[in-house]
Amino acid sequence: MANITMLDLAKRQNNDTVTGIIDEAVTAAPEFAVLPMKPIIGTSFKTLHRTAYPEGGFRSVNAGVTPDKSTSEQRLTECFFFDSHIEIDEAIVDADEGELGDLIVDEGAAVVSGALQSLGKQVYYGRGSDNTLSSKAKGFKGLTEVYDSSSMVVDAGSTTDSVCTSVWMLHAGRQGVELVAGKNAALTMSDVVRQRITKSSKELFAFVGNLRGWYGLKVGHAKSIGRVGSIDDSATLTEDMLFELYSKFPVNLKPTHVFMNRRAYRQYIQDRRAVASFSGTDQVTIKGEINMVDRLVGIGTTGSEPQIIVTDSILDTEDDI
Repeated sequence: MANITMLDLAKRQNNDTVTGIIDEAVTAAPEFAVLPMKPIIGTSFKTLHRTAYPEGGFRSVNAGVTPDKSTSEQRLTECFFFDSHIEIDEAIVDADEGELGDLIVDEGAAVVSGALQSLGKQVYYGRGSDNTLSSKAKGFKGLTEVYDSSSMVVDAGSTTDSVCTSVWMLHAGRQGVELVAGKNAALTMSDVVRQRITKSSKELFAFVGNLRGWYGLKVGHAKSIGRVGSIDDSATLTEDMLFELYSKFPVNLKPTHVFMNRRAYRQYIQDRRAVASFSGTDQVTIKGEINMVDRLVGIGTTGSEPQIIVTDSILDTEDDI
């Protein structure tokens, strides 16, 4: 069964105008077009995670075995309130020769694009030091804070802070990584109404609304996330690094997606081109668009390889790992 994404949820719950805005803006943060999103009734939920399985064992006739049992633990996933305001001074509305609706749609598109880019950064960096969002501490934890940094990582080799990037492999789905939408809702745009507001201790009338939603990140298994870190222009990404990271995933949690930014994708393509040139075969097909979907070839059966997603949510200013 196909997973529901934020875009799918938005299409179900918003009008055509809002859905169109989200549909256009999601290209800036493709995570929300491909990662599954789990809607929940409230703003938090608990899940039971198996931490050990009973092994059983062989025994001799008329001899017993030591009883064994599974162990599990409860984990809490919480959603946090995201809020972004629309404010259009009525003087701007009066001076504009177009329709009020056009101004609202234009400003709404900017607000949605900014919101998705902010949420995209939160997915990777959460409350960590690499996140540039001023509101990060009031949001959910990101991949850098919840992945197994001792065993699910490949170090590209950079030792220079503030110039690095990362590549993330994820197993998306119920057992792996899911975005969570609280209150059974995707990003919701309120009605825009004229009201009095305060600016710099003075009052004026403006057309005001907001974009809001409850969001969280659920990780079903610590080994459903992997990272190639400390990538820069000297310590570049190679296909072998991706294959090494892929090999660290359990067989029942093989990666479904690989997320990287444009710099890392350029390095990956250059490495593949070098390999193709060395082997005398044409293995590389380069597509021109940004935020494209490619596949990590050479792993799994044809068509089942992890999708490569190019995103601007992953920064080029990370510290080395």
